[in-house]
Amino acid sequence: MRYIFIGASAACVSAAHTLAKHDPQAELLILTQQREYPNNTCSIKHVLAGVWPKEQTFLKLPAHAQLYLQQRVVEIDPDQKMVVTHNGQVFGYDTIIIGIGTRPRVPELFKTYLHKGVFTYHTLDDVEDITKYSASTNITSVAIIGGGLSGVEAAFACRQRGLEVTLFEKEPKILSLESEDIQKNLEDTLNGAAIKMICSSKVITCTRDTNEFVLTLDTRVVRVDMVLLALGSSPDSQFLNSVTEMTFDGYILRVRPEYELHCKVVGDCTAQPRVHNGWSRALMAGKKILT
Repeated sequence: MRYIFIGASAACVSAAHTLAKHDPQAELLILTQQREYPNNTCSIKHVLAGVWPKEQTFLKLPAHAQLYLQQRVVEIDPDQKMVVTHNGQVFGYDTIIIGIGTRPRVPELFKTYLHKGVFTYHTLDDVEDITKYSASTNITSVAIIGGGLSGVEAAFACRQRGLEVTLFEKEPKILSLESEDIQKNLEDTLNGAAIKMICSSKVITCTRDTNEFVLTLDTRVVRVDMVLLALGSSPDSQFLNSVTEMTFDGYILRVRPEYELHCKVVGDCTAQPRVHNGWSRALMAGKKILT
């Protein structure tokens, strides 16, 4: 039996361990578009802060799993049971497990400078790009765009690196969905860490002036050396139309009935409420892959 995992998310890795125990002779092929080894994305903040080596975030794979990095799946032929990657490689399967995770949102005004001083904060690949750029450029200040959990984590991590940090949030409060007590405690902690906060203000333009980025807001102009985007994410799921039914924004509702026996979906790409304990739920989804 050959299982192909599309993605190297926590849910996929957990499912791979479950299937390896169930069928020790099974072929396990993990195809992922990321450059870095499968990792605990909840821990990449420690790598960004410079207190962990990236290897400390790596996930253990089943001993006989075959890992294919930088392999982006672009097509699934569920009738022939084949997947095709961006470079034309074709892999046959008996069962596919889809756990593609999500990709970060990048507003149009930042795209010109993406990977040129503007970076997303979403994966270990992103953290590697950020740290390499910081090491090769005289970075002293950074803007974090997005005051959700990822943005707050990135802000504290950059502050640990000794950077001057400004955290932007268009809503009136950081972590706007949390209770007032949590918001107040967080604001006190951010202030204690000397992290500047600009709320109720949206970045309108992003331009570059020599080595600085100039961010124009509703009421002011802010200059920084680097910009990190933490604006949420959505699935990169266009290639899954042949085997799944999806919501308008790309989350997977269900596998098409005719392919249910040979296709499973796990992790953040599914249409489900977003929760704080998403890591634990991802691991549990992998453990339940046979049910």
